[in-house]
Amino acid sequence: MRKANLVFLIMILLAIYMLEGCGSTLSCTPDPDTNRIVYVSGSSSQWGSKDDIYMMNADGKCVTRLTHTGRSERRLVTSPDSAQILFEGLNQFPGVFSWNLYALNLGDLQTDLVARQGRNVAWSPDGAQVAFLSNRDGYFAIYIMQADGSNQERLTDIEVGDEIPSWSPDGQRIAFRSEGEGSDIYVMNVDGSSILNLTKSPDENEVQPMWSPDGQYILFVMRANSRAADRDEKVCAVDVYEGDIRCILKASSCELWDWGPSDGDVSIKVGIERWLYMINVVCALEHELGEEGLPPKECYSWFSLPDWPHSVYPGEWSPDGTMLVFWTAEPDEQKCNEYGEACTDHEVYVVRADGTGLVNLTNNVMIFDGYPTWVR
Repeated sequence: MRKANLVFLIMILLAIYMLEGCGSTLSCTPDPDTNRIVYVSGSSSQWGSKDDIYMMNADGKCVTRLTHTGRSERRLVTSPDSAQILFEGLNQFPGVFSWNLYALNLGDLQTDLVARQGRNVAWSPDGAQVAFLSNRDGYFAIYIMQADGSNQERLTDIEVGDEIPSWSPDGQRIAFRSEGEGSDIYVMNVDGSSILNLTKSPDENEVQPMWSPDGQYILFVMRANSRAADRDEKVCAVDVYEGDIRCILKASSCELWDWGPSDGDVSIKVGIERWLYMINVVCALEHELGEEGLPPKECYSWFSLPDWPHSVYPGEWSPDGTMLVFWTAEPDEQKCNEYGEACTDHEVYVVRADGTGLVNLTNNVMIFDGYPTWVR
């Protein structure tokens, strides 16, 4: 009898561990009617550690472990209906090192392999197809497949940049960066036909294509080449129909993050000072840039992100546009000496659209927490 009770107790403890994960607590029941955050959390702050996917409420409560794979996982992308998450999983065998694409069904938490040697995935607007990068043929090319991994097809024969493809809002075309004729922004149909170079700038490198919600523009970051005297970067927009290119921001460094929080606004991280600018694209395109590299004040707002020594990684606005989630890496020599591991602490933060209410949601000492995204 005692042996049976002991076995039952062990089973209960194992079940609690499997549900909670390392250091997590199920302090309440997740509310399916609120926006939640899924993210990667690992047993170590070191890159390439064994990480799993977790979910929590926007206030950091109700932490739930979703996967138990024992491999490194990264770059979570939620489907348009929030029913699935695609992510990259690292496979390491003797002589083999590759990232594969997996699908996590949020209904039954089933995880399935959908594409080998795949990365940088992007859902089509209707959630039926997926575009991704793969070097399975010896160079990076854009592939397309059905959401279940079937009908995989290579779309490009030229080498593309290692960046996420961007779908047009109507799901008919894909924008991407290619290094075939220099680093330029291209667009093509979803079957790979009618490939068109939109920028053709031999003296600049164009990166990070992002389609506007109305389908008229593709935004991108323009970087001068190493020979240029002016090394500042610019955020520009190319009119898909007319081909005109105009710039809406100039700074020492620029990184496109996400559309929002308001309609027509694009969020851009600027400079090592970690400023986040929300620029209304239509307003900015109607004016010339001022001496400070900014459009008129009525076209933008801004606030400060965590400053150095943090490294701040791309963020994403909540579906209702009220909160921004992002993640950071902060070197900490004291933690390094105490734990004897890599001296970097990765954490997930949220902040309100006006820059107030900055909160560290994870606050796990020397645990990797990153790649957050929203689930409706």
